[in-house]
Amino acid sequence: MKLSSLRVRVGLGYAVFTVSCLSLFGIFLTLYLGRVLESSRPASMVDRASRLIAFTDAEHKSDATRPLAETLNSFIEASPDTSEIIVRSPDGQKLILAAGDQPFLLDRLSCRAPCYQEVVYSGHPIRTYTVEAVLAGHPVELTMAGLVDEHYGILHTVRTSYLLFIPFLVLASLAGGYVFSNRALLPVGRMTVTASRLSISDLGGRVPVPRTGDELQSLAEAWNNMLARLQSAVDRNAQFTSDASHDLRTSVAVMLASAQLGLSRERSVEEHRKLLGKIAAECEHTLTLLEDLLISARFGSEHSQISLKPLDLAEVVRESCALFTHQAEAKDQSLTLALASQCWIRGDRSLLHRMIAVLVENALKYTAPGGAIAVRLAREKTTTILEVSDTGSGISAADLPRIFDRHFRSPASQRTQHGNGLGLHIARSIAEAHRAPLSVDSALNEGTVFRVTFPRMEMGTRQTTSGGADAEQQAFSLFS
Repeated sequence: MKLSSLRVRVGLGYAVFTVSCLSLFGIFLTLYLGRVLESSRPASMVDRASRLIAFTDAEHKSDATRPLAETLNSFIEASPDTSEIIVRSPDGQKLILAAGDQPFLLDRLSCRAPCYQEVVYSGHPIRTYTVEAVLAGHPVELTMAGLVDEHYGILHTVRTSYLLFIPFLVLASLAGGYVFSNRALLPVGRMTVTASRLSISDLGGRVPVPRTGDELQSLAEAWNNMLARLQSAVDRNAQFTSDASHDLRTSVAVMLASAQLGLSRERSVEEHRKLLGKIAAECEHTLTLLEDLLISARFGSEHSQISLKPLDLAEVVRESCALFTHQAEAKDQSLTLALASQCWIRGDRSLLHRMIAVLVENALKYTAPGGAIAVRLAREKTTTILEVSDTGSGISAADLPRIFDRHFRSPASQRTQHGNGLGLHIARSIAEAHRAPLSVDSALNEGTVFRVTFPRMEMGTRQTTSGGADAEQQAFSLFS
């Protein structure tokens, strides 16, 4: 056993806690018992003194000539008790009598009557109660005294019992704590064994889930959920790596073949133009793939940050859509813009260009020749809404929940379209970075509408200062 073991530490903690609680209870019990025993004796002596005074008064009224000692002895016989009776003169100097089984010849007490004191006589603790009284018509100083050896004996027995019991309690607590912790942490041991067998190449194993309804069950379920997500991510990354490698290899092979073909013999200008156009198209595809990989890696980092500056979204949308006019014309598609003016937001221009390009390019890709793509930008009270709609093939209900997943491509798109499955994931990441939810409405063969809702900036009083971009940013207020 190692002291660093959780079982050992839990056992030690259990033992320390148990012993501490019982020790505190023992101290409390000892103090409480001592107080109870200390207060019980004076109460009985006060009662006995009151009865003695009443008894002597009654006897004196019935027979005034009867000696006081005889009256006291009659009282002791009529009311036996362990308390002894000591009677002195009012000044306390003269001992009149000391009555009882074994009278204590105590010196006069130093306290002023009535008072309680505890003295030691012949090695025995004695508790006394002294009061000024009138016995048989004479003022006296009356003291009731009694041994309290039994009280201290009870306290001593209690303390001794606890001291003898504590070592056994410590051992029992250690053993019990270790056994209980070992049993409670047994599922953790099984989870550890299973987790140690997992590797990045084999994430199919799952830790056993104890059906205990406690934190260990929650931990095992959370661990299995994490393994499932990790396995899914690894599988997607592996698939994407394979697809990306194939795409890059294909593009490089096409470019190399085209270049070698162009160099193999003398060709006309038109033939060289076709070969260069083919190489340029493959370079553009490869560049798009690499850009998607870089953006995806950027938003996959926990510490990714973007710079948000005031900009007119209508201007950004117009610039982005201008890049696709020739592509739409080539497929005999209509690309229409309906843009509200002065749609100011805070954003990153290059990232917004990429997001809009993804949405428009997807619309063009999945819309048949002769179809229509519409880009609309509307300014609401506190938001700016960007919509990209098309009359294309739409998205099936089964694929709709997964279209924003990294590397996801529907079976239909894998057969008919060339892509890497990163575009929509990147578009959503960019939208989220701008605090703009990206949603989609689509049905199979009925077209698709992507909608991005940006928090809008209200145009304020712009002040021309030398502060540059910072001064320009201060001229807007962001609606939350």
